[in-house]
Amino acid sequence: MLFQVIQVLTTVALVYYAYVTIREAKRNRRKSTIERMLMNLYSPLREILTRARDETTVERHRARIEKGPRDYALTEHELNRIHEIIERFGHYLDSTELLRLRKDLQKYDTIIPAYDPSKGPVTWYRFLDNDLDHHLEYMDKKCVQLANELRNLTSI
Repeated sequence: MLFQVIQVLTTVALVYYAYVTIREAKRNRRKSTIERMLMNLYSPLREILTRARDETTVERHRARIEKGPRDYALTEHELNRIHEIIERFGHYLDSTELLRLRKDLQKYDTIIPAYDPSKGPVTWYRFLDNDLDHHLEYMDKKCVQLANELRNLTSI
């Protein structure tokens, strides 16, 4: 009788230990996924788009206003970087958002403003607010949502 009680208690303890271990592994996996999403996708895209819209350097400002004003101005390197990020980490994006972002990134005009001959020409890709604003808002909301989820996962 005592032996059976010890067996039952041992079984319950092992089941509980397995449950806690599995739950913790799931939490750690989700935490790692969120960190990768923020570090590799949402934060870099948000930074590039914010800089394209808000940076006030002379070159970027000139690119925005030359040949008709545009709201976002990206260098070729920045636009290529966005495409690289989407290609590599786009699976973290909602499929609808991914399709719309790819489509909207094709709605640009290009200019090569006057340049310093020692630096060479820079091609700027210009976008309107209504083409990229909703993507930047999506990135902002997603960053906040993921940061809150990460905070909740690490506080438990």
